[in-house]
Amino acid sequence: MRGSLVCCVISCALAGCWHAHRDDADACGVVLVRPGNIGEEVPIRPTIRLEWSAAIDVADVRVSLRSVDGREIPATLAAESDRVATVTTDQSLRFDTVYTLEVSPVSARHADDGVCVGSTTAFHTVAPYQVDQPARMASLEGLAVVDRYVIGSSRGYRGLQVFDTTQPDAPSLVASLPTDEQPVGIVVHGTRAYLPADHDGVIIVDVSTPSSPRRIGRVGTPGRAVGVDALDRGDRTYLAIADGVEGVRIVDVTDPVAPRTVAVFDPSGARAADVRAVDIDGDLLAIADGARGFAVVDLTDPASPRPIGAGYADRAAIDVAIHDGLVYVANFPGFVDVYDPRTPGLPRVGGVRACDVCMQRYPAYLHVAGDRLHVTAAREGVRSYALDGAGGLTLEGIRPTPGPAFAIVETAARVYVGEEGGLVGFDRAAYGEPTFHDETGHGNASSVVVAGNLAYVSAASRGLQVFDLSEVERPELVSVIATPASPTGDISAAFVTLTESALIVGDVRGGLVTFEQASDPTSPTTMGQVLASDGVVKVVAVRPGVVLGCQGNTGVFLADVSDPGAPALLAERYFRDLTPSVPDFCNDLVYDDTTKTAYVAGNVGITVLELGADGAPDPLRLVGRHPLPSRDVVASIARHGRVLYAATRLADFEGRHGTTHRLQVLDVEAPLTPVWRATSPDLGAIGELSLVGDKLFSAARDLGVLVFDVSTPATPVFEYAVPTRGNALSLFATAGALYVAESSGGLGVVHTGPLPTGRD
Repeated sequence: MRGSLVCCVISCALAGCWHAHRDDADACGVVLVRPGNIGEEVPIRPTIRLEWSAAIDVADVRVSLRSVDGREIPATLAAESDRVATVTTDQSLRFDTVYTLEVSPVSARHADDGVCVGSTTAFHTVAPYQVDQPARMASLEGLAVVDRYVIGSSRGYRGLQVFDTTQPDAPSLVASLPTDEQPVGIVVHGTRAYLPADHDGVIIVDVSTPSSPRRIGRVGTPGRAVGVDALDRGDRTYLAIADGVEGVRIVDVTDPVAPRTVAVFDPSGARAADVRAVDIDGDLLAIADGARGFAVVDLTDPASPRPIGAGYADRAAIDVAIHDGLVYVANFPGFVDVYDPRTPGLPRVGGVRACDVCMQRYPAYLHVAGDRLHVTAAREGVRSYALDGAGGLTLEGIRPTPGPAFAIVETAARVYVGEEGGLVGFDRAAYGEPTFHDETGHGNASSVVVAGNLAYVSAASRGLQVFDLSEVERPELVSVIATPASPTGDISAAFVTLTESALIVGDVRGGLVTFEQASDPTSPTTMGQVLASDGVVKVVAVRPGVVLGCQGNTGVFLADVSDPGAPALLAERYFRDLTPSVPDFCNDLVYDDTTKTAYVAGNVGITVLELGADGAPDPLRLVGRHPLPSRDVVASIARHGRVLYAATRLADFEGRHGTTHRLQVLDVEAPLTPVWRATSPDLGAIGELSLVGDKLFSAARDLGVLVFDVSTPATPVFEYAVPTRGNALSLFATAGALYVAESSGGLGVVHTGPLPTGRD
């Protein structure tokens, strides 16, 4: 019976119908219900209009609003006239859900009209989805050349981007291939591209028509596929896959639909490998094995790899290239050593430090082209060395890139580099500034704030990007403003927010930066800067002209931004000042103005501070730290009255990608002593939280945006997941849409229909 009712309700919603409970077609009844048609998007806070064929007394009307699973939703009925009434809900409905509205029989005001019979209608709430946007360049971690095309793999944007280089100085983005997985590189062999995709193995793509890449298979691996190379033996094609702790897997991919593992080589001999990269030249396979160094293997018979030797240079081997009989090893973070596998003991025959300021965040990677070795050099760009064939490396020049460089390929005329903002081109015969650089690339979007019809996005090396939202679901990039660290820092614009007095960017290496945007909001002007003790990753207003900020693994600070031209540091408090002193990291914070209490999300729990008034001797009083029962890292927090929500993660070999992600609930009725109350099951991913009315949104990285129903604050209920193209890192809800900072995907838009008003 219940199943029949559900089917009836759904079919009714599809038809946009309503049913009056009557035997006489001329009897008094409901003649109009809106919305109630599947062609209409019903918002999650709807106003439903009822119209009767005769005058009625609305005080006698009873309505019942239920979801298809039987939950009753509190609703309010209000009269517009003697024949028209509106139904509104006291809480938000759930997305993409069927609801029924039952209207009870009611006496007509005029005796001749008798009793107005009841009716039932059904409708369907809006299903949120990401709105497609015009193609823009994304961060490219791998590059390959096929004919006149350069194909780049993007981890954060999840897929391939294809560039036509018919005009070498102006390559054009002509195609893309989205993937659910996150490719970390690309190797082209014959008419196929092979994309290592970390926990998801290796994706196989047909690139026989480069402008229309087509997925044709996948190789699953037990470890983390972070590198790959290919070889042919007779009529068979094999892959050597760098599979992390699982070593090197040799897989026959002649039939891409049915790949077959033929051998596994563990360079540690004890399942203690850390294979980061592989490269093949002829019969030789070179392996970068992390802290264990490197190894060289004979692959004459792919089914029987034969070790030749190994070496170690006191630094972790992270990339490897083999060329003309020599092995080039990139050792963390920016050193290149050369070894000769033709000589017993694999002696070191050369080497070089490939960066002036080696940055751990962006270690060196290698690409050999002819008699040149190209090495990524963090924010310095790409260094190119001439090879003498005996181990000697002579620096020919440096090609600077706008953002961190990740991958390099050569064509006859150009050197193309995949970096944080997309594809950059250089003259092959010269050094210096790029000949091609498109400033509209996404960068690495990590935060977004909306003011009126403008969105401000912090995009790391791309600085501050400003978008026009005149068309709500079609943002248009109108300006790009460099922030102090964006031209040179390894980490730069990471957070953006608005206060009454200033637009503020957390520039990490550049500290807190204030912008004046009142005179021309589309082109903010840099006004002032506060160099805090560590990188600024979050800022919230605590009173007019004063903000509280997170500064990385150091602690928190107060700053006066009332004069954007002269912001000033007021006070700092360090994690080391807590007793006991425990290393921590400020991931997020919220402030409760009622109790003057700040809650800091950190790696070892939630830290509580009391904020004093201006001029107080201790304006940032450390109250205490509250670890969660399972000692989770707290990535983000949001407050809803007496409830604090915490997005947490915990290392767990059985969790998705080795991590358990949960939403946890704490009671802050006693503001200074949060009490843990409940936790969710593993959600697969969860990140920055944003509370809008009785909806809690989470930017959940590769899972997109998660939605929770918090109409009962102490018991949040997972409601919906909206996939996004890029990794969702931050979001901002407006009245009509969600704007999402999607790392390499830039600024994304999620269609939601009207949302409840108010933000905590």
